[in-house]
Order: sequence, then structure tokens, then C-alpha cells
Amino acid sequence: MNVSRSGYTFTTLPIELRDTSSWRQIDLSQMDEKERHRFQRLKNGVETYLLSGKLRLAATIADCSRSVLLRQLNRCVAMTGDNKIFGWAGLIPHLRIGEYERHAQAPAEHWSGTSGECSGAFQYLLNKHPSIREKLDALILKKRMPGQPHVHESRIQAKTLTSVFVTLCKAAGIRDDEYPLNTQSKGRRSVSRYANDLIEKEVSRGTYARYGEEAWKHLRVGTGHASLFDHPKPMHEWGTDAHKIDCIGCVIVPGPAGPQKIAVSRIWIVPVHDRGSGSILGYSVGIRQEISAATVEQAFVSALSEWKPRTSKLGAYAPGAGFPSSVFPELIGCGPAILTVDNAVQHYANRIEERCRRRLGCTFIWGGLGDWSHNAITERLFGSLERYGFQRLPSTTGSNVLDTRRSNPVFQALKHGIDWSDLLDLIDVILADYNATPNSGLGGQAPLTVLRNHLDPSRPLILPRPLPPPTVGIPDLGITVIVKRIRGSQKSGLRPYVQYQHARYRNPELANSFDLVGSKVVIHVRSADVSTIDAFLPSGEPLGNLMAEGRWGEVSHSEEVRKEIGQLINAAGYHLGPETDPVQELLQRYANEASQDAKKKPKKVSKAATKLAKVAHETGRDIPEPEPPSSAAVKPPPSPSSMRFVKSPNWKTI
Repeated sequence: MNVSRSGYTFTTLPIELRDTSSWRQIDLSQMDEKERHRFQRLKNGVETYLLSGKLRLAATIADCSRSVLLRQLNRCVAMTGDNKIFGWAGLIPHLRIGEYERHAQAPAEHWSGTSGECSGAFQYLLNKHPSIREKLDALILKKRMPGQPHVHESRIQAKTLTSVFVTLCKAAGIRDDEYPLNTQSKGRRSVSRYANDLIEKEVSRGTYARYGEEAWKHLRVGTGHASLFDHPKPMHEWGTDAHKIDCIGCVIVPGPAGPQKIAVSRIWIVPVHDRGSGSILGYSVGIRQEISAATVEQAFVSALSEWKPRTSKLGAYAPGAGFPSSVFPELIGCGPAILTVDNAVQHYANRIEERCRRRLGCTFIWGGLGDWSHNAITERLFGSLERYGFQRLPSTTGSNVLDTRRSNPVFQALKHGIDWSDLLDLIDVILADYNATPNSGLGGQAPLTVLRNHLDPSRPLILPRPLPPPTVGIPDLGITVIVKRIRGSQKSGLRPYVQYQHARYRNPELANSFDLVGSKVVIHVRSADVSTIDAFLPSGEPLGNLMAEGRWGEVSHSEEVRKEIGQLINAAGYHLGPETDPVQELLQRYANEASQDAKKKPKKVSKAATKLAKVAHETGRDIPEPEPPSSAAVKPPPSPSSMRFVKSPNWKTI
């Protein structure tokens, strides 16, 4: 672009800048009458000049000199920091449109700071000595200088930064009678202003250096830019995450002296959240130290299945409360197009990353490592659920250790007998009520109301995506496909069977097929109940439903419970009889251990009690009464030959 020393004129101004209708507009409501009159006459003059090219006529209309009009025109077309022109904001008086730049060196004499002769001297110094600017920036933004390993302070102070600045100035050859060494403050105020301006200018790096990683992560939210995956339609994008509820519960174990209360770990919930309607489609519960991929998968199963209210002891659900599958039957078995999850390790498990993705037929979007903002909507949902329900309980742990609502949660859980089963009822009631509660983010509508409006038969706004029936290649959620070999020996009279997790599986057809011994078999294991499995030959031919041998096939139990029982079987000296109920034996063992934990540490969370609640939840069994501890054998007194006599000490006297 051809620009004269005085700036643009009508002949040199680019054509794309002459269209004043595209210039930024300003608000005149807060200007007084004199300022509005000045703005209007200058605006009329600039518009006349750009339309006619007659400077004298435009200056007459603007009631100013020609040089003033040209200066106002160039203020309007000056570029801002976002590479756009100022527009009509350039006519606002006293508005700085560019940084002051000093061209003369500061006076070489002592300066007290009361004179204006050193305005812009700091920037002049940095422009003259770019190495000083580079090292200052490295200290402020915690950058690594090449070839100079340096451990940065957590938050460098202005005093320390000024001391480094003075050292850099002396190393650069600046004399004591030159700026900034000839000033009283050694440029301290300028250094402080420069550091603050740099942090505000370098938003990402500056925030990380000055305010820490959490503030830096928060910058990813509210950028003003529309999301790349902005899908307001319901049933299009789902989000899920695991969350530990902010309260403590307990297991109530029966006993001869009355019920015994034992604290358990905080319960995990994994809700599936529809981002378009704001509704919770389903959820799963994990009573454990850490969440598992099976719990996440069970949440998807719940979202695709019909919800039925629990028989709650806490009272009735709110009017209209429920889940979408109970209100809109046409949504049962419908999946999303996009599923948003965070970077938790359970979301990378094969049953989630591969099997769930193939069954749901959707795109998975994982967030960055430790990036909660990627799933900000679901995180906000957790906050609403906590404030609405769990943080109101006396045994709440609060949102953090400094939360004033936190008051010895373990003691409160034991004092009030907040049973884990009551917490499960509360979780179901809170989530169901949430779907029927008006939300300000939805225009004052409840999530179920939003879905009802989009599914209106007279004018439907969405088209649900029903999933195809499961196949052998793509089984239903909750089913694991494993390849095993058929074992057996006709010579030994051992009928064919399939071994899986400490149990043998057969059906009448397989038991008579000795020709299949040694061949491969594909089994479909339903994690929620491994008492039976489905078997197929590699060709796809079904072998039917196989039942576990013995009590394993008579007792409904999950795969995880089977693994825990298997660990006990593998333990030295532990054996299950043929008539022993393995699930009841596991419950009994955990009840005994929990009772011992309560005696040793009555005011602590018990891992055994947590496992006891988990197994009782998964199997639907009642918690058994702990067995009395076996009396310890009385040790015989030591024999004289084994006793050691200690020599009498020879005390020294003063």
C-alpha cells in the first residue's frame, strides 16, 4: 500500500477501506451534547471526502482544517491489535490508537522521576538492547533460554525482577549516568508495568506463569468462539464422566449385640448426559476405590434401556420425574452420533474404545490430558447435582477440604446411620428429579420438556437413531467375546466342557460332542451375570447356552465377583466345598473383615466394608451377620532351655 508521510489520502487509501458502512460503529448515548456534535460533524466530513474526493469541501462540512480532517481519517483506518480498523471509534477524542514511541535518548543526568523528559525511555532501552528484553520476557513468562538452564521462581516479584534488570543493564554496558541507572527507582515502576502488560498480552503463557496451571486450563472456556462441535439438537451428542459423590455412607452389619455401622468409601456415579436437551439418559453406580470400564459400559446399557423407579424408602419422586426412556418409549435403544469423554484411563479400555464405539455406531471424542473444560457441560452437571442433593447431607465431604459444610463426614455417617442403600435411592431420586426441574440454561424449561417439544408428533424436530440388532460380530453392550478351547477326554470319562474363570461350562449338546474336544469355541460372556454363557463355533454355528457347573450355575453373580472369589480360591489353604454358595461365602468373609476393621478403627473408612457393599449391590443379597472370631490358641509357657537370662547391670555411681 502506498502511504505518504502524513498518512492516507483519497488517492492512496485502499478501495476496501473506503466503504464506511462496514466500519465499526460506536455508542453515543454516554457522550454529552458537545462531544456528539463534534463527532457528527467530523463523521459528515470524512464521509463527504471519501465519496467526492474533495478535501476542501469536506473540511468545510467538518468545520476543521484540511490537515485535521486527514488526521481524523487516518485515525479511523488505523489498525487495532486484532488486525481490524478502528472505524468510527477513531473520532473519539483522546483515544490512543497507537503506542508512544521515543526516538531520543534519555538525558544523561540524575533524574528524580518528576520530569516528563524520560517518557518512553524504558521501551527505547529495550528496543536498543533486544537481549535485555529477551531475558526479561524469559523470566516473566518462565521461558527456557537456550544454553542457559534456569529454575524459575513460582511467581517472581517486581523487586527481584528489577534487580535482574539492573544487572542486565550493567552487563550491556549502560553507564551509571544513563537511564535507568541514573534514576532513583532504577526503572522499578517501568519494569512492573512491563511485566503486567506482557502477562496480559501473552494470555496463555502469561496466565500459566503467573497464576498457575488451573487458571491456564480455565482459559479454554469462554473464549467467545463457537464450539467446533456445536450440536443443539437432542439425542445427537452424549457426554459421560465418572464422579465421586461428596458424602460418606456406611454399611449396617447385623450382629448379636445389635446392628454395627461401618463407614465405606465414597460412591461413584457415571451418568450419561444428553447435551442437546440437558437430560440424564441413564447412569451406573460403582462402590469401589476406583472406577472401572465395566461400570462405564453399564451406564451406556442403562441409557439404552427402559428406566424403572426404585422402591425407595426416601419418599416419592417429584411430579413428572423420570428418565427419557420411561417417558418416551421411542427413545429406548437409540444412540448418539457423537460421544464426548475425558482422558480417564477407563475410557481407553478395549470394551469402551472398541466394543462400545462399534455397538453405538458413533464418533468418540476424547479430551486432552487433565483438560476438564473439554467436558465442561458434564462437569457443570455434577456441580448442580451436588448442590441440589449430596452436599446437603450431614455426612457431606464438601467440595474441598476447606468447605465449611464439611464436618467430620465419617462420624456423621455413623451417627445418623446413612446407609449405602439409602444413598443409591437418593442418587436415583436426584437424577430423576433433575430431568423434571426447569433449567435457566434451557430457557426455563425442564430437560424432559425440551425432549417433548422436539418429539412432538405433529412436527418432530429430531430423528432418533435406533441401534441395529446385535450380531455375533457386534454383540450387545455388556458382553465380552473370548476365544477358548473345548476340553475333555472320552478315555478318562471327562465330558467336554469350556473352562472360564474357575468354572466349567456345559450343556447337554456339548457334553455329548467328544468330536469337538480340542477345537476352538467363541464364548459371549455377559459381565453382569456369568452363571451362563453363550457359545459359538468359529464358523458361527451356535452351541447354545452353557451353564456353569455346580453352585456357580445356580447363583447369579457378576464377572468381577467371580474374580474376587477366584482370588480366594487361589489363596493358600482356602477351599470351597461342593455345596458351598460362593457368593454367600464371599459376603461372609467381607462381613467378618469389616467387623474387625470396625473394632480396630471405628472412625475410619473400611475397605472390607466397601467391598461388602459392592458385592451386596451387584448380587442383591442381604448382608450376613459376622461370625464370632475363633478363640486364639493359648501359647504354652517357654521352656527353661529356651529362656535367656540377662546379666544384671553394673550401675556406675558418681
